[in-house]
Amino acid sequence: MSRPISWTRVAAAAAFGFLGVALALTSEASIVVLAAVLLGLLVPTLAGWAFPARPRSLRRVAWLAVALPAEVLLAVAAWNHEILDLMPLRAAGALLLVPVWVAAVPELVGSGAALRASLTGRRPLVRALPGLAGILLVAAASFATYLAWPPAITRMTFASELQAHLLADYPHRDASGPDLEALWEKHSPQLRAADRACGATTSPCLPFAHALRDWMAELRNGHTWAALDGEIVGSDVLIEPVEERAVVVEPGEDGEHAGLEAGMVVLAVDGIPVDRVLARLPSWVTAYRAARTRRYYSFRSLLDGPPGTEAALTVEDEAGNTREVRVRRAAGEPASPGEPPSEELEPEAAVDVERLPEGYGYVWLEAFEGSTFAVRAEEAIDSVADLPGLVLDLRHNAGGYTDLSRGVLGKFFSRPITVGLDCVADPERPSGTSCSDHLVEPHGKIYTGPVAVLIDEDVFSAGELAAHGLCSTGRARCFGRPTAGETDAVVELPFPGGHVGYAASDFRTTSGNSLFGRGVVPQQLVDQRLDDVRAGRDPDLTAALNWLDLAVVRRGHR
Repeated sequence: MSRPISWTRVAAAAAFGFLGVALALTSEASIVVLAAVLLGLLVPTLAGWAFPARPRSLRRVAWLAVALPAEVLLAVAAWNHEILDLMPLRAAGALLLVPVWVAAVPELVGSGAALRASLTGRRPLVRALPGLAGILLVAAASFATYLAWPPAITRMTFASELQAHLLADYPHRDASGPDLEALWEKHSPQLRAADRACGATTSPCLPFAHALRDWMAELRNGHTWAALDGEIVGSDVLIEPVEERAVVVEPGEDGEHAGLEAGMVVLAVDGIPVDRVLARLPSWVTAYRAARTRRYYSFRSLLDGPPGTEAALTVEDEAGNTREVRVRRAAGEPASPGEPPSEELEPEAAVDVERLPEGYGYVWLEAFEGSTFAVRAEEAIDSVADLPGLVLDLRHNAGGYTDLSRGVLGKFFSRPITVGLDCVADPERPSGTSCSDHLVEPHGKIYTGPVAVLIDEDVFSAGELAAHGLCSTGRARCFGRPTAGETDAVVELPFPGGHVGYAASDFRTTSGNSLFGRGVVPQQLVDQRLDDVRAGRDPDLTAALNWLDLAVVRRGHR
């Protein structure tokens, strides 16, 4: 007489499938959990197939073999939820399903025995249908669970995945690079403590975001960072180190409204002398490789603070008089509770073009960003293509997309040329990296006249690649000061209310030397002087124009 279908046990197997596959698909330890799921479903079934004559004893053995690892696995999930990507309540619920899992084991053993008997002709195939139906139901229910229960990522899971990305992709793993394992051991206790302080909320959480920020800052890489959107902002006042003093180079709209003028020296911020403010800046403000870059951006960060607040500046004018002005910081909104990761619209980088009185073209590129940038940059260069020389101003270029920077470079080369190497981590190679050519292809109407490139400490990332591509090949000559030395490519990962970025590739010269921490050094160094700032003179541009005069004469254009 055939045994009736145990729909209770079939349902139990389906419930186990809900748990097991959902765990496997939402966990960073998916291989381990999926292996446990297969153990629970397949081992009893295969045991019943292999030893159909002793199903009762096999059920007892299978009961113990499956129940013990199940209990251990789910207990780990309950007590250390970040390992299996479970919140504590979910883990506790998973623990309660262990008896349900165990109840499904006899049905699975019997299904294996019945399936073998059916295929060998000893019993009708219909006897195996209950077990087969249960397995199919488990599979269908598991798929439905995955669709209904999207992967949940806890904060510590996010941090663990970020560490895995760094170990796999961070390109600076030589002797001078950071010890990623040691940094993780140092910062993971702070991350866990911040995670506990934040509780079960998935809203933006300052303690955890700050712990991430401190961890990333230790890599001293301008492309590796963590920040909550809108927590800290600055103003459009440009303060730079000039002759060892904090000088207002460009007052911007905020500064002009407050009464600032170019050339004023900032003596104190909110009553604190500038030297003390600089000394108190947190490490994440100056998390750059080159010392000169850390120093430069520390001055640039003097006015940073909460959005919408004011900074009281004590300034000294050209006559030596001091006074206090108040500059309002940019209005922004910090991440709100419940706010998902922000997805800002891609900014459109500014492009400026002029026909200078000296008879040369002038093109300034703010960055290499925006859906219309390529068209606008090409039009700007083409509009001055009839002039005998060109000044390409990359000062304060914030970088952006290398494809767009290569498109601009393609306007100055009449044949394909490799200007550098893009290198990524590759543990299978003895060198630890794998490199490909950074190739520039001719694009559109080619400008063939001499080109002078203006650079400074604030040229970043793709802007540095563009300057290197032009000046290292002899196609142009660079004037100004060394660039930031932050030439990596960045990968951004969102978390509630903010973003994390990490460096994923390293740009090197064609001879294999990295520009990270070195930057592009101009062929002609030009010092920035306080008198020039106060007089409105641009010594970088003057040096470039003087060189263009000579270059154009040599080419016979004048």
